Parts: sequence; structure tokens; C-alpha cells
Amino acid sequence: MSRGVNALDTINLGLMRAREWKEAQSELPKSPFVEVKSRGRSSPDAIVCHTDGAWSREHRAGGMGWIFQDKNKRQINRGSSSRGHVSSPLVAEGLAIRHALDHALSIGISVIQVASDSQQIVTAITNGNRLSEIYGILEDIAHLSSLFIEVNFISVSRKTNCLADSSAKLALRAFLAPGD
Repeated sequence: MSRGVNALDTINLGLMRAREWKEAQSELPKSPFVEVKSRGRSSPDAIVCHTDGAWSREHRAGGMGWIFQDKNKRQINRGSSSRGHVSSPLVAEGLAIRHALDHALSIGISVIQVASDSQQIVTAITNGNRLSEIYGILEDIAHLSSLFIEVNFISVSRKTNCLADSSAKLALRAFLAPGD
């Protein structure tokens, strides 16, 4: 006679596997996701890209914005995007950086300094903090970053990031109110 699996056995097995997974994660070596190809200050020829993400808890949607500026702080290009199924503000911030890097490559930028007001994501990128919530996005950022001659990530104040913030909020607003 075969014995069926009961609910308690299933729960215990799940907890055991979760503990094993957690222990395995702490054993991973901690290294930066992105090898920053610039030390200290970025090249004077670097294009500065301010990025920001906006998030709607109610709609689980995100807006992403980015602004490219030359060394004289003149805007040379910009972009924005929006999408549903965004689980948190951190995901929106990560997606903004990922989209900005992709856009930069598509317009021929090879030396870039990415500025974000999310210190948590900049630290994760540069120090290798393994944030499970955005692990895949961080891997994408690492891959895209490897395609630049020089890349640097910095954390900036929200005040400094106001243009990218406005762009992200407008993209989110347009996504939530199509047809207006």
C-alpha cells in the first residue's frame, strides 16, 4: 500500500528546501555585478545619464525615465518607458537603469556615468549586494555595462535627479491613463 504525502510533510519539505537555499546563497562570493571601468571620477568626456523609476502600488505599474547630458549639462537625448507587473519601487529603479543603458548603446554612447537617486541599487551594482528581488535586472545591467568602454555608477540626491524623476512620473501617468 502506497503512502500519500500529507500537508504537514509538504510544508516541512518546503521549509527544509528554503533553509538549504538560504544557506547556499550566503556562501556565494560577494563581488560587484558590474566591474566599474572607471576609478574615482569619470572621464571628462563621459555622458551623464540621470535615471529614475516611479511606481504605483495600487496598479503594480512602473514608469522609467532617463536623461542624457553632455559635460556642459546640456540635454542630448532622453527616454522613458512604462509597464505593468512591476512589484516595487526598487524594480522600477532597476528597470530605468537597464533601459537607459540599452538606449545609450543604441545611440552610440561608449563612455557613461549613470546617476541614480536610489543609493540601494547603486550600492548593489557596485558592491555586489545580491538583492534577490532584482537579481535578474542586476545581471542584465552587468551584461549591458560590459559593452561600454567606460561605465561608472553614482548615487545622487533626488533634487539633482528631478528631470529623470519627472520623466518617469509622466511615463507612469500616461500608462495609467491611456486615451486621455
